[in-house]
Amino acid sequence: PYLRGGPAEVEVLAALQRRPREAYAPLLAARGHAIVGARPLRAPARLPVLVLSHGYLSSPSVHTALAEALASHGYVVLAVAHAGEAHAVRFPD
Repeated sequence: PYLRGGPAEVEVLAALQRRPREAYAPLLAARGHAIVGARPLRAPARLPVLVLSHGYLSSPSVHTALAEALASHGYVVLAVAHAGEAHAVRFPD
């Protein structure tokens, strides 16, 4: 999914931007090409790794297209969600 946080992430985006929820609702239907936790098809001994930091008051979901583009060129992309700085971050219990 484009927004891993789903409806909760849309709510937070709308609140942060002071816009109606409906302005971001189409993002719920957006789909990317990435598979979370996918293994490389042909894993060489080493792969280049990039750490993607979303920046203040953002989230990794905002950079889904960038992460997918980098991964399609052979990079392993690790997107960090900064607790306390990112919107709509949920950690598993």
